[in-house]
Amino acid sequence: MPSPFRSATFDCDVIFPMFNYRYFLLLLTFLFTLTYSSQAAGMDSRPFLPSFSSFATPTKEEQLIDSLNLLAFELRNSFPDSSVSLAVKALGLAETRNYLRGQAIALNIQGIYHKNKGRREIAKKFYDQSLRIRQRIGDPNLLAEQYLNLGNFFKQGGELDSALLFL
Repeated sequence: MPSPFRSATFDCDVIFPMFNYRYFLLLLTFLFTLTYSSQAAGMDSRPFLPSFSSFATPTKEEQLIDSLNLLAFELRNSFPDSSVSLAVKALGLAETRNYLRGQAIALNIQGIYHKNKGRREIAKKFYDQSLRIRQRIGDPNLLAEQYLNLGNFFKQGGELDSALLFL
């Protein structure tokens, strides 16, 4: 049965023989979700990435790490295994480049993965590692994000006394 996406005047398979429509649709869905979710929440589309106005221009490696982290963060609920895989790759690259911000974000995403899988002790270790790195960086925005993450983590676990320390 012929594909409904083909027309008599334009055959995509002839021009783009390696083009995979599933990946294209996944990319479009991701971009739509990213744009819609950030606008609906009234947030910046990159809530955990730095504003580089006060920093030196990021290198291509740092941009790649930030992109991997952003994609991992966006996939955390819909494709958690892919999300953690990307975060592990981002962490490895960030460690070899000594890019602390990228390490902290990748560790946090791995903590989210384990928390969602019900492995709270492992998640707590990742959150603590991320917090220590963010403290070394000294960026108040990064610290505030991690304190909020830890507060929510304890709140969801019913540990309200611990949650109050971070919220």
